[in-house]
Amino acid sequence: MYLKYSKIAFNKNKELNKNRETLEKLRNKISQIENNNKSNNDKIISQTPIIPLGERRIDSSLPWGDFPKVGLHEIVGDTSAVGFAATIINKISSQNINKTILWCQSRRNLYCHGLLQFGISPDRIIFVHSKNDTEILWAMEEGLQNRDLSIVVGRPYKVPSIAGRRLQLAAEANNSLALLINPQTDKSNQLHTNTVNAALTRWHVKSASSLNTQYHNKPSFPKWDLELQRYKYSSINLNKQKIRKSQETSWQVEWCHETHNISLVANLCNGSTQSNENQSKIQNNG
Repeated sequence: MYLKYSKIAFNKNKELNKNRETLEKLRNKISQIENNNKSNNDKIISQTPIIPLGERRIDSSLPWGDFPKVGLHEIVGDTSAVGFAATIINKISSQNINKTILWCQSRRNLYCHGLLQFGISPDRIIFVHSKNDTEILWAMEEGLQNRDLSIVVGRPYKVPSIAGRRLQLAAEANNSLALLINPQTDKSNQLHTNTVNAALTRWHVKSASSLNTQYHNKPSFPKWDLELQRYKYSSINLNKQKIRKSQETSWQVEWCHETHNISLVANLCNGSTQSNENQSKIQNNG
C-alpha cells in the first residue's frame, strides 16, 4: 500500500514539474513576442515620414512625434471635419507643389473658394463625384496607386473593414496619404458608429463658437474642438494602441488664414488654454 501511494505521489510531482517547464517555456515565448513587437513598433515609428501640424502639444501626443504623412487617417465630425482635413492637406501639399490632390465624394456641396482660405488652390484638385460609397472607395484606391497624386481624400458614409485595410495598404505601398472624412450621421440621419480600424489615427472634430465682441461681430477664424480618439503604428501592427490617461487627447484649436497654422485657443479669463480644462474632464471621467 505504501509503495502504491509513493508511486502516485511520484507521478504527481513528475506532472507538476512538467507543467512548470511548460509554463516557463510559454513565459519565455510571450516575453520574446512582446520584445519583438516593441522593437518592430520602434522601427516603424522611426521609418515613418512625418510632418508637423503646427501645434507642438498636438504633434507630441502622437507616437511618431509629428503627423504621419504616409498612410490612412480617419476624421469624423460635422462640416468642421472638412476644415481640419484642409489643414492637413495644406501642410502636406505645400511640400509637394507639383502634385495633384484627388477628392472623391457623392455630394456636390464642397465650396472651392473656402479651400483658398486654407491655402489650397482648387486648380490643384481633381474632383470625383461618385454615385455611392463603393465608387468612392474604388476611386480612392486607384488614386493611391498613382504617384502623381500627393493626397487622396474621400467622404463616404460607410467604410467596410476590408476596404479600409486595402486603402491603408495602398497608401503605405505608394508612400501616399489618404484621408477619410466620415459624417457623424449616416444617410438616414442615425448616429454614425462605423470606424475604420485600419486607419493610423482617428480624429473627432466639432465646431466651436468663434470669438465675437460688441465691437467685432464679423466671423472670426474657424475654431474646433479636436479630439484624438485612437492611433496605431501601421498595417503591420493591427492592434489599436490605447491612449494613456495622462496623455493629452483633447484640444480647442483655431485656424489662422494669415499664418496657415492651427493654434490652441487661450482662455482669456485665466490665460490658460482650453485644452487643460478638457483634459481634466477626460481624466476624471476615465
